[in-house]
Amino acid sequence: MKANCQDLRERVLRAVDSGYSRAEIVQMFGISHSKLKRYVKQRREEGRVQPNTIPGRPPKKRAHHDEVDGSTGGNRGKANPQSSSILASVKR
Repeated sequence: MKANCQDLRERVLRAVDSGYSRAEIVQMFGISHSKLKRYVKQRREEGRVQPNTIPGRPPKKRAHHDEVDGSTGGNRGKANPQSSSILASVKR
């Protein structure tokens, strides 16, 4: 079971609302006491239980890759004419 999925958070908080003890909830869902406390605190303070977004700028993997190899992405999947001649000479 994915520990951070939205469904798990909602089920854990339903168990809290239903009156289960903290120890029972931890054992039932296989989460830590600190995670349970975090879910309850987040709902109390923010009124939601969604995971927080990861801070920072998203990576630009595609742009970096193009800068490194000098390609623009237009030749992907096509053979390089130079490499074809090199391969042909090696096969002989």
